Amino acid sequence: MIRFCIILNLFIYFLSGLPAQANEAEHTLLNRNQTNDQWIMLEESGKTLSYKEVVRLNNWKSIEKFPIVFSTRSNAIWLQKTLYNTSSARQSVRIITKGIDSLNTFCINQNNQEKTFVTGKFIPLLNRYVASQFLVIPVDLPAKSQTRVFLRLYNQSYHLSLPYLQILDPKDSIRFIKVGEIGYNIYFGGLLLMILFSIILFFFFQERLYFFYLCCLICSFIMAAIYNDFYYLIIDKAPEFIRNKNIFAVLTTLLNILYLLFAERYLNVDTRKSSRIIKFSRVIMGILILLLISLISLKKELFYYRTLFYPLFGTNTLVMYYHLTRSIQKKYSPSWYFLVATTPIAIVSLLEITSDFNGVPVQTMHDFYYIGTFIEMFFLTIGIVYRFRIERTNAQILQQELFVTEIKTQDRERERIAKDLHDNIGASIVGVQYQLLEFAEKYFSKNESPPDFQKTILSLEQTYKDVRGLSHDLTPQILTNMGLVEQIREKYGFKSKPVFKLSMPGEPLHLPAFIELTLYKIVNEAVLNIIKHANATEVGIELSQDQKTLKLRIEDNGIGFNLNQHKYGMGLSNIRFRAESQLNGTLTLESSPGNGTIILVKILIKNISKKS
Repeated sequence: MIRFCIILNLFIYFLSGLPAQANEAEHTLLNRNQTNDQWIMLEESGKTLSYKEVVRLNNWKSIEKFPIVFSTRSNAIWLQKTLYNTSSARQSVRIITKGIDSLNTFCINQNNQEKTFVTGKFIPLLNRYVASQFLVIPVDLPAKSQTRVFLRLYNQSYHLSLPYLQILDPKDSIRFIKVGEIGYNIYFGGLLLMILFSIILFFFFQERLYFFYLCCLICSFIMAAIYNDFYYLIIDKAPEFIRNKNIFAVLTTLLNILYLLFAERYLNVDTRKSSRIIKFSRVIMGILILLLISLISLKKELFYYRTLFYPLFGTNTLVMYYHLTRSIQKKYSPSWYFLVATTPIAIVSLLEITSDFNGVPVQTMHDFYYIGTFIEMFFLTIGIVYRFRIERTNAQILQQELFVTEIKTQDRERERIAKDLHDNIGASIVGVQYQLLEFAEKYFSKNESPPDFQKTILSLEQTYKDVRGLSHDLTPQILTNMGLVEQIREKYGFKSKPVFKLSMPGEPLHLPAFIELTLYKIVNEAVLNIIKHANATEVGIELSQDQKTLKLRIEDNGIGFNLNQHKYGMGLSNIRFRAESQLNGTLTLESSPGNGTIILVKILIKNISKKS
């Protein structure tokens, strides 16, 4: 973020500070050439004037300062200035501006030597004096002479305006152009990176959100590339739909529609609750597309019909802010990134709509647009990443909740089965056993019952013990009487396959019932896993406690496994859930092929006190 702020400040500085830098350079040059003449202007009134006709006219008006927006949209403007060279050496200067479709230059010195020069946005980049979006006019100043410079400016469709008209020596002009291009390079470079990022997102996730985001970026990039004449790198002549600015109307309309579609998905708009407003926005989109196609088919210049588009653009923008407001009310945090992103471009849009009244040159408007879209796309990119993290976190939470539900369901089902085993099957076995004993007392004398009958009685007794043990394994209520340590010793202390080594150092542990029960379930899950998968001959169970931590360590000498190649199975997942979610502890798993497995559960004593 700090790097971005530095780059953004440099970007704004270079774009907005160019006239000031150039004025300082011009002031130095003008002092050297000893001229204080202002630029003066003359507007053609419907009739195209030639250079020789303009020279004879005397109804010129002075221009006090730049930037300037001329009142005309269809007529050409003539500018005139006299440059002086009092030195004994020939000198050369450069007149620099930008954003003029057609710029014709006529120079005449006191010896009546004439020179003409043609440039402008209609001239291909490689045919200009400097291959740049800046328009550069070279002017030679003979020694000890004065030179009158006449400029004819014409724009098709857009208001004719000049952000600056700088006069610099060759070195200063090169520096001026290089400094100016840094900001544009940052803009285009940043936009290309965001486009690549969005392509990757769409390629991997195939979601409409990333598709609309990619389309918005591409439209912004194309608009800026066309305005800066980069299309001349592909073609030699500007097509009519670029010359008459129709391409900007098409791209602006597409951008307005695509941005609203992007906003609906970015802000997680509920399509059912907002169905009416969404249908309304679709109608507006349809009207925009129909209006665009109709005017293009009638071969109209769309710029002159922009007042038909502005209300529709504004309606879609209001719908977007309605969705944004609802999203903020729902406390959806990525919506704040969207608000920060859209605010600068909304201000630029208002400047564009009020361009007939605010006096901001169209060239400056485009610079504001670059800054606004750069900020917008940057924060939207951050918002998309943040939104992705939130969705990923929510998915993990949902997965965790599903896992919790599954564990709780398992526990409830175990309790039900244990209760059925104890109350129904166990009671039935005991009932059968008593009936057989009564039968023996009735029909056999003491100690004279058949051997098979005695085996049956003993078998029933063992079956009852097994059912009772299984019932306690499923829901070990006996922990309330025996305690965790004694229950572990009773269950595993005398087993021979595998051999269990129990280590319970220190004083007997007195833990809350919930903690003991959960630890007991962890031990059971781990032992079951070892018996099923580890092929171990020895299992060590150690339960210890110090002033801060309770530790449960379960170790086997089995075959082990590669932690990087094996995902957590159901048993290990249950152990992790019980250790981390139910006990607020940590689980550490160590294993490698041929070296057995170690499961270490650590629980802070303060967390145990909270659980109690």
